[in-house]
Amino acid sequence: MGNRDTNMPTETRQVTLPRIKDCEIESVFSVMFELQLLRSDLLRDPEGNLFPLDQNYYTNLASCFDKDPFVFLERICELISSVPIELFTANLYTLLNNCASESDTLDFNDDIKRGLELLKQQK
Repeated sequence: MGNRDTNMPTETRQVTLPRIKDCEIESVFSVMFELQLLRSDLLRDPEGNLFPLDQNYYTNLASCFDKDPFVFLERICELISSVPIELFTANLYTLLNNCASESDTLDFNDDIKRGLELLKQQK
């Protein structure tokens, strides 16, 4: 992780950050996954066609496909705007800064580890 960005709050002092719902997390992952697939499909298209052959494979992007590349791009932008990326990022950032260690791998910070150890000792 290295140095953390100090422009984002690391504590939620007097600020209520709404918790992202599981369905919202799924929508972010789903749209981003399909965009990654679309990119690789477009890069593999030997004819240079704008769209992949099997558009039915794309659940989220299906309504975006259009022969006009500008309409397609506009619809993709609308789709991306419809998923809660900012809320997802704010929740993730807050959790990482408040709960994760500074290491390159995901792990609890030392305070949480000590707290878990104390809880374990109380049992």
